Amino acid sequence: TGMAVICILQNCDNNSLIRNNSALKKGIEYLKALPVPEVKSGPDSYSHPIYTRALIKAFAKLKIPELEELATKLVSKIVRGQNKNGGWAYGYGKGAAAHVDLSVTGWNVMALADAKSFGLRVNGLDAAIARSMEYVKKCQDSLGKFAYKIGGGGKPSLTGMGVYCLQIGNHGASSEANKGL
Repeated sequence: TGMAVICILQNCDNNSLIRNNSALKKGIEYLKALPVPEVKSGPDSYSHPIYTRALIKAFAKLKIPELEELATKLVSKIVRGQNKNGGWAYGYGKGAAAHVDLSVTGWNVMALADAKSFGLRVNGLDAAIARSMEYVKKCQDSLGKFAYKIGGGGKPSLTGMGVYCLQIGNHGASSEANKGL
């Protein structure tokens, strides 16, 4: 549902088409009704930032007042869920044993970048973005490809994610982003 809401909001230029879109309205209502604490298992490390991005974008485009508070809570959960090394793990796990990887991290970075670009005020947002940029850079191998985890071999698919994260995190001109490109 979050992906569908994002697609409708990003790919419809006419505000009247957006405002009269019943699929969009139903999607937003569904997402608004989800209890925030329900997002807690491994796969939810992907769905939570997608859900968050959808509500941030809906708030920014449609100016639905109650979405600002909900989006802020959702972004705060992402900030609190950041691992000490700057990335994110499945289930927002913490510590050295947590499965922190660039794939999960990328979706959470996208949500933080959306929050920043649309002006949400969230404690720790800027610091979380800064830490995440350092994590992403550490995932790059000597050839310029980005790896699934720090110290792993790079992959073309994750290189796209690594470079994209650096671009949306204001590190698009960094040597790491250029080397990835």
